[in-house]
Amino acid sequence: MNIIAHFYKAILFFIFLIIIAPLSSNSQDYSKTSREEFNEFIMNHPFMVREKLTKEEIKKIPKRDRPDLAWEQDFLTTLDPSTGKPEKSRLFPTLDVIDQMQSALTPAVPGSST
Repeated sequence: MNIIAHFYKAILFFIFLIIIAPLSSNSQDYSKTSREEFNEFIMNHPFMVREKLTKEEIKKIPKRDRPDLAWEQDFLTTLDPSTGKPEKSRLFPTLDVIDQMQSALTPAVPGSST
C-alpha cells in the first residue's frame, strides 16, 4: 500500500511539472520580430557604427588601456532587449549568483576522479 501511494504521488508530481508548471512560468516570449528589432538596434547603435580605420591609423592608436571601449562592451553585453538599457536592479543579483556558483566549484586536477 505504501509503494502504491508513493507511485501515485510521483505521477501527480510529474503531471504538475508537465502541465501546470509551464503555464505558470513568467518567462518572456521573444518573437522573431523582436529579436530582429533588437539585432537591428545593436547593429545601428553608436558604439557599433564607427568610421573604418586603416591599418596605419590603428597602429597610431595607443594600445595601453581603453576603459572607454571596455565600458561600451559591458554596456552592450548587459543590455536588456525589452528596455534598451542595462537593468542594474537585475544585473547585480545575477552577478552575485554567478559568483556564488563559481566559488562553490572546487578546483580539480585534470584526470582526477573527484
